[in-house]
Amino acid sequence: MSLIQKLKIACIGAVALGVANANAFLYDDFSSGTLDPNKWFESTQTMFHDEHFVNPAEGAYHTAHLNESDRETVLMFNNYIFYPGDSLEYDMNYAGGNGNRIHIVDLDNDYRWLGQVGYWNGIEPGGNDPGLYHANVEFDNSGANLFITRPDNSEFFRRLNSSSQQHTFGFGTRTGHNGLVHMDYDNVYINPVPEPSTLVGLGIGAAGLYAPGRRRRH
Repeated sequence: MSLIQKLKIACIGAVALGVANANAFLYDDFSSGTLDPNKWFESTQTMFHDEHFVNPAEGAYHTAHLNESDRETVLMFNNYIFYPGDSLEYDMNYAGGNGNRIHIVDLDNDYRWLGQVGYWNGIEPGGNDPGLYHANVEFDNSGANLFITRPDNSEFFRRLNSSSQQHTFGFGTRTGHNGLVHMDYDNVYINPVPEPSTLVGLGIGAAGLYAPGRRRRH
């Protein structure tokens, strides 16, 4: 492959990446002051925490538990399906807590038992330091890759497998029998996979760029 062809392929990749990034949009920053039922629903497999609501003062979805007990609050995307190639991002502000308390995710009605950040009979792999965490979830045809950036800018990775190719997702907070916690969530962005028509357009452009190189070789 000639240098010109390699440069053209690199340009095509950059354009495709730009299209994907251009599709990203702010799903919710909770600035309305109330939880939008068209975007979210709250879910629990035990009982909800003492506090679970959009807090206008914090400009975030707020969860807190003030009395030690086994509780769970998960914020699920309402009627939103994630497909292979989609990704999402959100912030989690971990103010602190005591006892067993963790940040959890729900992928296809699974993984709520698995702590990502916090403490559950030991420090979770994502860390237990108070501060701002940033999560990035990349979906594929057998689950999702979860990347969490800690307050010190180090990164934690976890693979979440699933038998589904069309994914539901949620994130939230869990406490154990001795748990107290304050965790808030904000700045939810979704980056959907480009529409097929966009990819076709890129393919045509790629063919146009690549064809002259082929003709010059003859």
